Amino acid sequence: AVESPHANHVLQRIIEVLPCSLRKFVSEELCGAGVAVSRHRYGCRVICRLLEHQGDGNAEASGAEAALVEELVEGLSALIRHEFGRHVASSILEHSSEDHRAQVAAVLGENTLSHAMNRSASYIVEQALKFCRDEDRDMIAGQLLADLDNVLLLSRSQAGSHVV
Repeated sequence: AVESPHANHVLQRIIEVLPCSLRKFVSEELCGAGVAVSRHRYGCRVICRLLEHQGDGNAEASGAEAALVEELVEGLSALIRHEFGRHVASSILEHSSEDHRAQVAAVLGENTLSHAMNRSASYIVEQALKFCRDEDRDMIAGQLLADLDNVLLLSRSQAGSHVV
């Protein structure tokens, strides 16, 4: 259903409307395939909805959601630079825990300039500068602004220009 241009809307609505205990089957079914689904045109929408509504239910159902989120965080390097996966990485930054945001920042910190110049990853760099804690933002900004050549490269790059 997550790969259907129509059924994904049904799943999104289930996630939005039903209590966590009744929608936990969605998270349970996606466990083990979270990164692959996140890289799908329609699947990324379902994962984003789950991230937006995580933790608003009981502990048992939240366990399935937490396992899925951990899987996604472990696969961040495959999501950040992907056309659809970046939406999921952005949702992690906006809706997940401080620890998960720090993990996104750590992945970005591995090659910040390259990520900032990538069409998809530059959006995640921008979101990280908005949602991460101060020390992570300082680390990202410090790497981008460490050298005048970096700033010039970013300003001349179509993707990097909106990060500067």
